Amino acid sequence: MIEIGTPYTLNIDSKKVSSFFKKEWNRPISLGDFNFYKWQFIDVPNQDNIDNCCIAINENLDVIAVMGVNNREFIENNNTINAGELTTWIVKEEYRNKGIGPKMITFLTNKYEILIGMGISNDALPVYIRSGFKYLKAVPRYVKIMDWDKITKYAEYDSNAKKIDRYYNKKRKEKSFRTIDFSEKSFENINTLFSQTNNLFSRNYQYIKWRYLNHPMFKYDINIIQSDSNPGYGVFVATRTEVSDDNLKILRIVDLFGDNKDIEAAISYLLEFAKLNNIPIVDFFGTNSNINSFLIKDGWFSTMDNDFFYFPHLFQPTELRKPSTTSLIYWSKYDETSLYDIGKLYLTKQDADFDRPILKEQS
Repeated sequence: MIEIGTPYTLNIDSKKVSSFFKKEWNRPISLGDFNFYKWQFIDVPNQDNIDNCCIAINENLDVIAVMGVNNREFIENNNTINAGELTTWIVKEEYRNKGIGPKMITFLTNKYEILIGMGISNDALPVYIRSGFKYLKAVPRYVKIMDWDKITKYAEYDSNAKKIDRYYNKKRKEKSFRTIDFSEKSFENINTLFSQTNNLFSRNYQYIKWRYLNHPMFKYDINIIQSDSNPGYGVFVATRTEVSDDNLKILRIVDLFGDNKDIEAAISYLLEFAKLNNIPIVDFFGTNSNINSFLIKDGWFSTMDNDFFYFPHLFQPTELRKPSTTSLIYWSKYDETSLYDIGKLYLTKQDADFDRPILKEQS
């Protein structure tokens, strides 16, 4: 008999679930390291130190399937909603195509009001669609080239790319900025005001500390930026400098949100940071059309819309896919159209475990 639940409700040791990830994933995975697994699924705020991953077990109490899940509050139309943030999904090979996947999805749709995940495989997509999920094939991604010489061998582009980039660079204007000390008060002001007009997973101060300051493997730079002239309430910026297998540096913008008055200043801060740290390329994944409009104005390339330029988004190892971004699935219990307003939705590389460490293959 197959049972569906969580490690907590089924009385299964979370170490057993982490070991399942390690054994069944087709390459080394950080979720197979229990210290990382514990940080990702148990230590996270809003969990009450309970493992909420969705698992399936057989009559011998063996784990046969896992869907990584975090409880996260979701802000929709300025209301707080119980949501599940979905991550990696694995079903043991001999149990595939036996109805376990739909049962797991039913368990989750009975538990949560909103479900969101990224990076959906072709095998999993039909299960989601039949369960009422909506699908976005490509999350918008924007790229700014700081040094063409250093990125040329990784990119695919035609003769228009450099000409267009030169044109954009001549038009763009630097915005003077100032950095504000990151504190609970300064951050919560940004978070509260931004959440009033956008739909997003809650990013309160405690969550931000867990996500960026207490990460077990990555180092993030977090700042609050304001314009020097006519400032607003500020923009929160979180970045991580990634280094590829062959030492290409990429500045990954993991969070970028706040007052429109300060976004251009925040972009100037990001490009100056890249320049000072000799980082030849900057990228940002994000669904929010308002935030993205500032990157478009500033002349960043869209990896979805600019067919003259393609650049990898996976770097351990470096791999160029088309589209060079990720996909999104999302579901609302009440089928509210507001969640499907992608322009108003704020999801980034921060969400759905999309910025997770890649473990190296053992030689």
